[in-house]
Amino acid sequence: MEPQIRNWILNELSHTRPEYADLPACPYAKPGLLNNSIYFWRADPQQPVFDSLREMAIALPGWEHTTACVYFEHSVTAHTLWRAVEQFDAQYPQYLAFVSDPEDWTGEPGGSTIAPPPCLIVNIHWAKAVADLRCTLWLSGYYRNWSRDELDSIDYLTNKVDNS
Repeated sequence: MEPQIRNWILNELSHTRPEYADLPACPYAKPGLLNNSIYFWRADPQQPVFDSLREMAIALPGWEHTTACVYFEHSVTAHTLWRAVEQFDAQYPQYLAFVSDPEDWTGEPGGSTIAPPPCLIVNIHWAKAVADLRCTLWLSGYYRNWSRDELDSIDYLTNKVDNS
C-alpha cells in the first residue's frame, strides 16, 4: 500500500492549484517524500487503532522534522478511528493527527477536487511545526478560498499549540 500512497502524494497532492494561491493542496508532502522525512507505518490489524498510533510515536523519538503516515489496510470504523485520534491527541499534545478517510472524502477545502487516498491514513505531525507552516501558508493567500466553516475546522490546531 505504501507505493499507492506515495503515488497519491505525487499525483494528487503535489500539483499547483489556483484555489490554493497556485500552491499544491499539500505543499509540504512532495518535499517530505523526496527528502525521506515521511515515515510510513503500517497499522497492525491485530492491535487496537490507538495502540498502532502510540507504538509509532514511541518508535520515532526526536522526530520534529518527520511526518508519520500511519496507514490502515484493514477495516476500521470511523467511530473507532476518531476516538483513537482524540485519545492520541490528548495523550501526545506535542503531535497533531489528521485523518484522510477515502470513505468520507469530500476533496479539499477551498472547492478543490482531489482524488481520495488509496486507504485510511492518519498523518501525525509535530504540532509546533504545523502552526509555523500554517502561518506561512496564511501569508501566501493559501486559505483565501476557504469557507468560514473550513477555517473554523482548523482553529483547534492553533489552540492546541498555544495551550501545550
